[in-house]
Amino acid sequence: MEKIIVRRLKWFIKYNNFLNTNQSGFGERRRVTDHILRLHDAVQKSLANKHHLLAIFIDLEKAYYMVNQNVLLSKLLNLSITGNMFQFIRSFLTNRTFQVRIGPCLSLIRRPENGTPQDSVLSPILFTIMVNGLLDLISSPSALYADGFCLWESGSNIKQLEHLCQKSLSKVNRWCNQSGFKISTSTTAAVLFTIKRKLEPIQLVFESTTVTLRKEYKYLEVIFQSNGLYHSHIQHVFDKCQKRLNVLRLLRGTSWGAAKSPLLTIYRDLIRSVIEYGMEAYYFFFSRLSLTPLFRVQSNALRLCTRAMTSTPITVFVCNTLATRCPFILNTGCSVSDIKSTCSLSVITLVSL
Repeated sequence: MEKIIVRRLKWFIKYNNFLNTNQSGFGERRRVTDHILRLHDAVQKSLANKHHLLAIFIDLEKAYYMVNQNVLLSKLLNLSITGNMFQFIRSFLTNRTFQVRIGPCLSLIRRPENGTPQDSVLSPILFTIMVNGLLDLISSPSALYADGFCLWESGSNIKQLEHLCQKSLSKVNRWCNQSGFKISTSTTAAVLFTIKRKLEPIQLVFESTTVTLRKEYKYLEVIFQSNGLYHSHIQHVFDKCQKRLNVLRLLRGTSWGAAKSPLLTIYRDLIRSVIEYGMEAYYFFFSRLSLTPLFRVQSNALRLCTRAMTSTPITVFVCNTLATRCPFILNTGCSVSDIKSTCSLSVITLVSL
């Protein structure tokens, strides 16, 4: 029943164009990297014009647990969601009970005052409706994915950027107080993207709390640096994939172990997916030398999957891997011989695989 309500609710919202275009969470034909590319493009254009970009990354504390049910129901009514659908959603949210079991013992029955039910297919779309009004209040460029919110201003005058961001931050704080949310003081921070070294102090305040100014910030699992580069993110991906290589080493064994096909499947799920995430923003922005850690991780992973010796040239087991399964190459109509003769090693290992 919940899936039927979700399909009808999504169609109704899309048909009436209720959602803000700067929100890409839990929507069709929208993905998390959309906002990564938007922020990347704004930062690079600002630095190319020798301007500054001041971004505030706002994190809502326990966002899903802090959803005010009465405010959410009023928002549904404002969207003209009435009748049986509204009655079902109201019954879905209210009069719920829960207990905690520890061994054979059960706690007292409690009723949740706020929040949406966890592990329900209906909760994400309801949360999207709840936070949609946040984007309509501010005029600054912004990006919202689930509870990850970011706003920014760019220009040549840093004090003017500080004033505009402070104005938007005050509106966000006011909206949070009205909707029952709370801005996290520990994870909310600001980053000034600039090429200048000596800068004037920036002070952004909400509810007598000063926003921390950082040199880098992880937004949507991509680390943005104040100089517009991604060296910290590449090192983070390298360290993360190095730990996951141990899974391949364990399953590969020495005199026994999994075959090449399941090892490649694990490689694509655990390592390749991490390398490719957010690559649209920085892959063509960096030189081959800067991407050396990623090449090293991928070559080591493929060497483990194919059981190639250390002295085996990279092109040998890479082409062997491409011949077994490479949807990108097969869809383009290229053969392995064409790849060997026309493509560089970087394109083979990081784009084509």
